[in-house]
Amino acid sequence: MLKKLRVKIVVIAMSLVSLALLFILGLTYYSTFTGSIANIESSLGRSLEMDDSTTPMIGSKGKMEDGGNDAAGLFSIRITVSDEGTVLNSGEGAIVSTEALGMVVKQVQSGTKHGYDSSRSIAWKSTETDEGITRISIVDTTATFDMLRHLAAQDVAIFFAAFAVLLIPCWKLADVVTRPVEEAWVRQRQFVADASHELKTPLAVIMANLEILEHDEGLPQDSLHWVETTSDEAKHMKALVTDLLELARADEASAGSSGIIPEDNVNLSDLVEEAALEFDAIAFESGCTIDERIAENICVIGDKEWLARLVKILIENACKYAQKGTTIDVRLERADKHARYAVTNQGTKIDDEDLAHLFDRFYRSDKARSREDAGGFGLGLAIAKGIAESHGGTIAATSTKAEGTTFEVKIPVAKS
Repeated sequence: MLKKLRVKIVVIAMSLVSLALLFILGLTYYSTFTGSIANIESSLGRSLEMDDSTTPMIGSKGKMEDGGNDAAGLFSIRITVSDEGTVLNSGEGAIVSTEALGMVVKQVQSGTKHGYDSSRSIAWKSTETDEGITRISIVDTTATFDMLRHLAAQDVAIFFAAFAVLLIPCWKLADVVTRPVEEAWVRQRQFVADASHELKTPLAVIMANLEILEHDEGLPQDSLHWVETTSDEAKHMKALVTDLLELARADEASAGSSGIIPEDNVNLSDLVEEAALEFDAIAFESGCTIDERIAENICVIGDKEWLARLVKILIENACKYAQKGTTIDVRLERADKHARYAVTNQGTKIDDEDLAHLFDRFYRSDKARSREDAGGFGLGLAIAKGIAESHGGTIAATSTKAEGTTFEVKIPVAKS
């Protein structure tokens, strides 16, 4: 639980940091990008505004005689095109090939007055004079877009470097934040365990004395009724104490305490088969049947008694809430490196709101159901979750009207 809490804190903190970094780096890149585009547009505009005298005419052989860098440092030329598409004059054409120049002229004649060509690293813009002559300005964008690509790569490197550098202190901060929670949880867990142990002795004495009174032939019948009622409640209390001890032990194991769970090789297939056989009569009394499909020799590492308890809890729960005349499906199979144990019963669909709290302690989806009706304290599924997680596994529940309610447990299989 605490590990998950730390992970959540780290994920939230790093997500916020990442968003802040992305915003800052994105803002600076966007600012540079828009400035570079504005620079290109300015160069195109200035080139078009140049006087004709600054751009010599092309000779009869079409030799380009001049061109140059503008104030922004971008190399640009301006060409003049007649209505027929003939280039009348141009600056020096070193920045564009004859093929690129022809492409620009065709684009302008087709109605595209302004554009970019990333493959040729050029940008162009055109305007028409009063004499019907078209002027086209062409700017070399190689340096600009190389700079933008370099800046993007640099921003990506900065992002991942900052992410890696901040991850370690963020994890340390999560440890500091969760330390009071961990201490409180440890104290609570220890209190539950200690209180449960302390209650066992007086409960044993109470139950022993009540048993003596129940067999006392001289006890009046009215008094015997009260003794029997008290004895029943004492038995319920004993069951509750036992469940609390199981939960405390499961919490210890889930927290990583060593020596809590024996590392025995347990044949889970045998446990599921025995449990299905044991509850077959109970299901029959409820008007249901158990259909089992159990793969052979699926083994896991853990506590045999705990795993048997986990298996029985889910089948008992299915028998309790299955509709009369339906079938309870019990499945055990190997899924990759896990043993998959699933129990499905057809009954009333569990609401999504209740589904999220099924494994909470003392929780019942039907608030109107009493302990006597439910037959427990609402700890069975919480214990099942504790046992599954203490064995390195997971437990989940799904419920639909069409497919019924399914509880699924996945536990790593033993290495062969």
